Amino acid sequence: MIKKIGILGAGMMSQVGHIPFYYKNPSCEIVAIYETRKSIIDGLKIKYKEINIIENLDEFINEYIFDGVVISVPRLTTYNITRKVLASKTNVIVEKPMSHTLEDAIKLNNIALKNKLIYSIGYMKRYDPGIIFAKKLFDKINNEKMYGKLLFSRFYNFSNAYAVNPPEHIRPRESRSDRYEESRSSPEWLPTSYIDKYLWFMNSASHDINLINYFFPSENKIVNKVEINQNIAISASIECNEVLIDLNVTNTKSGVWLEGFHFLYERGSIFVEIPSPMDYNKISKILINDGISNESFSPEISDQEWSFSKQANSFIDNLFGFSKPLTDGSSGCLDIELCEKIWAKFFQIIN
Repeated sequence: MIKKIGILGAGMMSQVGHIPFYYKNPSCEIVAIYETRKSIIDGLKIKYKEINIIENLDEFINEYIFDGVVISVPRLTTYNITRKVLASKTNVIVEKPMSHTLEDAIKLNNIALKNKLIYSIGYMKRYDPGIIFAKKLFDKINNEKMYGKLLFSRFYNFSNAYAVNPPEHIRPRESRSDRYEESRSSPEWLPTSYIDKYLWFMNSASHDINLINYFFPSENKIVNKVEINQNIAISASIECNEVLIDLNVTNTKSGVWLEGFHFLYERGSIFVEIPSPMDYNKISKILINDGISNESFSPEISDQEWSFSKQANSFIDNLFGFSKPLTDGSSGCLDIELCEKIWAKFFQIIN
């Protein structure tokens, strides 16, 4: 039996990273798409003639039966809309971040756990074949002590523009007629003057926070130092099981996409370069420096499927019970928790 899918929101990210992959997956059927902007609706009706386009959110949630709903809406509306869908006892995959406060994230996860639902957070970079390969390599090197002790790690994101043109999509010519209810934009203790910086961080750096938790799944993380300047350049020093981890993110338009992570050992290193999210069908590149043989090489990765495609197909597998989300609600809460720890540490320092 095929799975019935609903798409809640049809903006650029939904058109580029979600709809095409569910549409062509033979194991599922897109039953309905919720969208209110007429220019997008008109384009969708031409491209996806057989799919119902619903302009009323309550109708979409309450009058259709879905096996899973893909939520791709403005970030500050994500919490309230996700809460409604989970409360309707429907499985969900939703764009990151799941919320902007740990308190709200826990509330969402509790609803999902209570209703025994699949609740997948859309950190699509975890589905990148290069990053998956790097994680297996990282675990092998650490377990076998191939290069000695892991001394230092660094995760960086120096990009504020995609650096490549997104795949073709319908651009809206008007605003949404249905204005969603917005949730809290930040923890209560965050000064109002820092809210815009915090929102940028949650959008840009949450992927990198998620990858830190992927490679270092231990919850034993201590935030030692945080620096945030007026230009939105953020540096955080984190310690996990005696390994120092630096996180560096900057709001810059460099003309190229600059994101990745490094692992430095006593006798070797691993460098991973992450492509722009809009660089269609590109995966992360890995460079290994072997300090024992003094050789450098890039491993061949046979899987070249784009991370958005793999994420969509994985969600269908989740619905069939073949797999579990790479970031579920519980692990997503850990990402929000680390984000809040970083900002709380900064204000502890400057106050």
